[in-house]
Amino acid sequence: MTPSRSSGHLVVATPASPATTPVCRVSGDIDIQTVSEFRAALGMTLKADALVVVDLSEVTFCGVTGLRALLDAREWALDHNSSLRLVGSRCVRRLIEIAGLADEFEMSAGR
Repeated sequence: MTPSRSSGHLVVATPASPATTPVCRVSGDIDIQTVSEFRAALGMTLKADALVVVDLSEVTFCGVTGLRALLDAREWALDHNSSLRLVGSRCVRRLIEIAGLADEFEMSAGR
């Protein structure tokens, strides 16, 4: 995995090898200050005709901008015959449920 850190409280790791299942691991806050880095990491991870895992189990806050980024990634995946699977922290799962989008994502529980 290739780690990176932004000035905002977000840490992202993306797969180093194209032969493995694409996984984007994110920890920290996804908000207006960090969403650009989050979007860039999703963009590097998304792959056509593949299962893509977004591990959000270490995310401590996810705002509406993060949810919009996830919806855009889901739309890209659908358009490119891919499947997007989320591993969500409690705050991510709650945001998705409150927004009425639980049926839109394949999600498993993180922490």
